[in-house]
Amino acid sequence: MTVPYNEPPLALGLAWTDRGLGRRYGHTMQLWTGEGDTASFSAAWKRAKPELEACGYSWTRSEDQRLVPCFWRLPEPAPAEPARQALEAALAAVAAEQAERARREEERVATEVARCASRARPIRRDLEAIVSAHAWQLRRQLSDAEALLANDAWREWDCEQAARLVTTARGNATRATARLSGPSLPHWHERAADPAVQAAALQACRFLSDLDLDWAADRNSAGWSQSTCWSGHCLAERASLDQGAAAHALALLHQHRRQLTDSSRRALFGEPETAPETELAL
Repeated sequence: MTVPYNEPPLALGLAWTDRGLGRRYGHTMQLWTGEGDTASFSAAWKRAKPELEACGYSWTRSEDQRLVPCFWRLPEPAPAEPARQALEAALAAVAAEQAERARREEERVATEVARCASRARPIRRDLEAIVSAHAWQLRRQLSDAEALLANDAWREWDCEQAARLVTTARGNATRATARLSGPSLPHWHERAADPAVQAAALQACRFLSDLDLDWAADRNSAGWSQSTCWSGHCLAERASLDQGAAAHALALLHQHRRQLTDSSRRALFGEPETAPETELAL
């Protein structure tokens, strides 16, 4: 006859708490419940249930109705050593299975990365060029692009995501260019005929673009707004502005004139020197 255990003989990675007397199959017995990571207990129960159950281990419902490991103080429990050996064998088997799954996954990923390498190279090159020189084209998706570029091992999903970002960026640039190719307001077009105004407009666009470090993501009174961001950055990247582009620039800059210097406003709009007021830019 085996003497009943005063406490669970195998911890199984859990912290055991004596819950007092409980009822099991019509018998009153001392009950312990285990708290913590139940992975080891579950693995052992799956592979060595008879040995553990013979010692007194099982599952029960907690007060909040969670299924938790438990230990019953059986009147005549089985010896703990067979359960211990079965447990060690079960955990060793689990570890071996996990290692094999990890090896297979690593091999699968390496194969996929190698397969995608030729496809990834031109997409990565295009995305790197956009991030380094035209980050405004991505705006809030810039962090996604930077995360992709930080990863050297692209898989199918990475290639697809990067390709979508490149397409989005180019679409934003195309839309900005289209807006700037349309007709401008007559009074701005007339003023933009002056080469000095054209040069001042380009300088002011570059000034606001340098301030626009968040690409109009926040209301911070710095740089372009959400409605002027793409067009403003597109103008700032040009080597020079003709009359049509300068006319559009004047319309945009007039919305942000309080961020400009007195001399810039005077060159652009002929305004007298005044103290700039606070402006909220999106």
